[in-house]
Amino acid sequence: SEARVVRNIFELCNQGTSVREIVKHLNSMGTPTPSVSKGLAGGSKAWATSTVTKILKNSTYAGDFQRWMHKRADRNVIVIRPKEEWVTTA
Repeated sequence: SEARVVRNIFELCNQGTSVREIVKHLNSMGTPTPSVSKGLAGGSKAWATSTVTKILKNSTYAGDFQRWMHKRADRNVIVIRPKEEWVTTA
């Protein structure tokens, strides 16, 4: 499952494994990439360092949740607030 893969990525990172080594490990184990798992046509079957880096930098995977990111400008328009107005909750 995706959660198991993400936990594995974070465990390897916490053990001091480099992103490149994590990518090699995931590819050698035949771990499906997110695009393959989602069934996206043309999705890459090989993990890339950019994918692992995005996962490691995504605060949601670390347990943080961004709130108040959007506001309604008028009845039909929603705009993104400046980052300094976002509220992070754990």
